[in-house]
Amino acid sequence: MAVPEGWREVRLGDDVDVRIGGTPSRAEPSFWAQNDERGHPWASIADLQDRWVRKTAERITDLGVERSNVKRVEPGTVLMSFKLTIGRVARATQPMFTNEAIAALVPGRAVSPDYLYYAAPVAASSGVADDAIKGKTLNKAKLLELPLLVPPLPEQRKIAAILSSVDETIEKTEAVIEQLQVVKKAMMEELLTRGIPGRHTRLVPLATEWRVGRVRPGLAEIPESWRLVRLTDEARLESGHTPSRQHPEYWNGDIPWVSLHDSRNLDGPSIMQTAQTIGPLGLANSSARLLPAGTVVFSRTATVGKCTVLGREMATSQDFANYVCGMGLRPRYLMHLMRHMQTEWKRLMAGSTHQTIYMPVFRDLQILLPPVEEQQEIVDVVDSTDARLAAEAGTLTELRRLKAALSAALLSGDLRVTPHEVSP
Repeated sequence: MAVPEGWREVRLGDDVDVRIGGTPSRAEPSFWAQNDERGHPWASIADLQDRWVRKTAERITDLGVERSNVKRVEPGTVLMSFKLTIGRVARATQPMFTNEAIAALVPGRAVSPDYLYYAAPVAASSGVADDAIKGKTLNKAKLLELPLLVPPLPEQRKIAAILSSVDETIEKTEAVIEQLQVVKKAMMEELLTRGIPGRHTRLVPLATEWRVGRVRPGLAEIPESWRLVRLTDEARLESGHTPSRQHPEYWNGDIPWVSLHDSRNLDGPSIMQTAQTIGPLGLANSSARLLPAGTVVFSRTATVGKCTVLGREMATSQDFANYVCGMGLRPRYLMHLMRHMQTEWKRLMAGSTHQTIYMPVFRDLQILLPPVEEQQEIVDVVDSTDARLAAEAGTLTELRRLKAALSAALLSGDLRVTPHEVSP
């Protein structure tokens, strides 16, 4: 690829000082700080999660620094992993040390640290592509040889400013999503134990012991109009089954068949299509059931806790517990309730190798049941919050695509920018 006019292509080591970290001996406890408030930050790849490394999982002592080959990293330094997750970058916010899988990149006068933060991963990816053919991994010698495109400094700063602006917007969107999830969790606990705010002025003690399916441990009172019921008194419990793989004629029919291959589709409000289908013979010659639209399907193995509502008639594998709701139970209320019960599902899982919730648990499951009208109001509130979360998630996806496209264009010179720098 041609070098853009006015740019230079150099080796990383020509314009950047590459410093490799180290790890003090794990056999010497005195090298490792036991108190987070003492010692020196020591970064590993796991600490390179955000743009800035503000805190490290581990810290080392003065003795650990003195008796190992660790190297001090100054604030603002670009840190890049070159083993395992090659090209992951972050910047130090304070003096720290790093392990031997991280290269501290200290640029000379011709390279802006802000630009290097975005350009270094591109250089690393080219090195990985070359080495993949030979089955090698990056080391310091190869880091020094990585090709680095270097625009004039004003253009470097402009490129970094544009990409940094997108990063800031991404971080703000991530923060909004995180806060919405916190709000939703608290809101769900209130809605599912006390109902719509302001609706109930009188709470009464639970009439029976709540043993299986607790939304909130220790809950002693519920709204007067609510009941603690056995779920199978309000919905028919159905299991699934897998038709024999020895009979091809049982498969690829017109009956959708929910399996663990559909795990991603279980996060939506309903499921309409499945990865695999069965035919009438598969249904007739197995214990699989044709379940009606509106059935709540719950993954009880592998992806325990995932849950959705059938958007049409379907069958499921034995990995699912399925509830066909009666007139007094809204399917989407049950779906939201079961999704919120992740702590309880963890408590109920069994199995030494593969964690599973066995069918007897679903026969004994108890839930709090508001009147149907209030169930629907709760569903509407939760659906509204989920719609906001989905919108923010969509925005985040588009921002990440925008950043990837901008990075490719700006860092290759395909898209040129005109710096507007003020003379000192």
